[in-house]
Amino acid sequence: RQLARERISNLLIRLQSSSFDEENLVHLANLIDFGFKPNVDAPLMMSLIESCWKHRIAIMEKLSNGNLSLKIAVAKLLKYAVRCLSNFESIRLPTRFIEWFTDIKSYTNENVVISQNLNVLTSYFLRNIIQSGNRKQYLQ
Repeated sequence: RQLARERISNLLIRLQSSSFDEENLVHLANLIDFGFKPNVDAPLMMSLIESCWKHRIAIMEKLSNGNLSLKIAVAKLLKYAVRCLSNFESIRLPTRFIEWFTDIKSYTNENVVISQNLNVLTSYFLRNIIQSGNRKQYLQ
């Protein structure tokens, strides 16, 4: 676990200080699988979200080309971002990150109606997660 965290930190530094490197992001998403703990790993996940947000246009361009390994990596990051929501100090950027990358019309030619329905579902889903996360914090 510790070795994976050190490797993630090194890859994050590279991702933050360079142009978008798809292999870096795919590798990061795979490493996060090892012993992920939302309460401990929230700061690391926030750094990753910030990096993805910085490179979101480049990521979307690659997703629009049907890049399967990148789609899987982004799906993993979304899953872990959702798991961390109640552990983030601020949920504004993570929420925007989740909304941006779950909006299929951003990177496919899907019917706009389907995309709008997905946006409504995503927003509803996020609100419920945030509300339940806030309730947990008050109960502790």
